[in-house]
Amino acid sequence: MRVVPLPEIAVLTAGEVIPSVRGIVTDIYDQNSGTNATGAWSIQNMFLEGQGQRIKVKLLNRAPMDKDIKGQAVLIYCKDGAKGLSGVYAEDDEYPKGTVNRILKVTPSATIESADGEVGAGHVRTPAALVRGTTEDDAPFPDDEVPPPKATLVRPAPKAKPTKPPVTPPTHTAEGHGEAVRKAAHEIAQDYYRVMDVVDELRTAWDDKHSERQGGRVRRPMTAEHFQAACASVWIRMGQIGGLSR
Repeated sequence: MRVVPLPEIAVLTAGEVIPSVRGIVTDIYDQNSGTNATGAWSIQNMFLEGQGQRIKVKLLNRAPMDKDIKGQAVLIYCKDGAKGLSGVYAEDDEYPKGTVNRILKVTPSATIESADGEVGAGHVRTPAALVRGTTEDDAPFPDDEVPPPKATLVRPAPKAKPTKPPVTPPTHTAEGHGEAVRKAAHEIAQDYYRVMDVVDELRTAWDDKHSERQGGRVRRPMTAEHFQAACASVWIRMGQIGGLSR
């Protein structure tokens, strides 16, 4: 399942499904809960950070997360069910009033894991498999399954550090090393210029259509922040697929 870089979330359409995200939990707050006309509800907020981006995560109608996960790397991913992916979405948060901020909405069908184990999910882990969430997204828990009173962090055992091979001192001269550095910097700059050209074409198409309605929502012109985030996402992806010069 594709891991979406956090900077890329800013340019997605509100309500779009996000297969999975990864980041460090920098802050986590107490869960708020209550009842309304549709029944019981709960919201717990936390913040993820990664790839130079920090984003708010709204945990909706889930078992409360333990605050011990602060500072831990987590993976949040969708349920892949008969109706497709569900559980993690891009959302425009209008709080405080008068502002619009892009956040992540995580519903009961999503799963949250640490690098080597579960740190919170819609249901308990069974010996045979991980039960990731409800049979229908945002539906109540089935009668035969009870949500855990509190999600707990499973801490992996410390791994032995690999032995580093001896470092051989370089044999090149200072002048030759400086030329190699200048050449590498030039290649990197040329790669980034190509990335900016591609994203600029995207921005032109985006701005040309900003007045058209897409699914009942008016698309807004791409901001400078969106342009920067898109460049970062394309740069990261090109590095992953070997599309850069170095």
